[in-house]
Amino acid sequence: MTSSTTSERRAQPRNRCLFKGRILFEDKITTLDCMVRNISEDGALIETEALSILPAGFSLRIDAKGVTRAGHIRWKRPGKFGIALGEFRDVA
Repeated sequence: MTSSTTSERRAQPRNRCLFKGRILFEDKITTLDCMVRNISEDGALIETEALSILPAGFSLRIDAKGVTRAGHIRWKRPGKFGIALGEFRDVA
């Protein structure tokens, strides 16, 4: 698959970044550290080694941007995964 094929499947272009993130699930009781490698309004590429315990639905917090977004897994590869992002949520 070429990068032009990949970009055609996305509704919006991704912006490269390097943000520390935190994945929140089980009513924010459980958290996992991650790195956000690219992001758009509706998706992101996340890197983490703890992929096996990640549930299908979760929240992604990016403190540097002051946002928390609902997310769900679209695809998985060793050490990284693509997510679809939903609504904004309170950071608190």
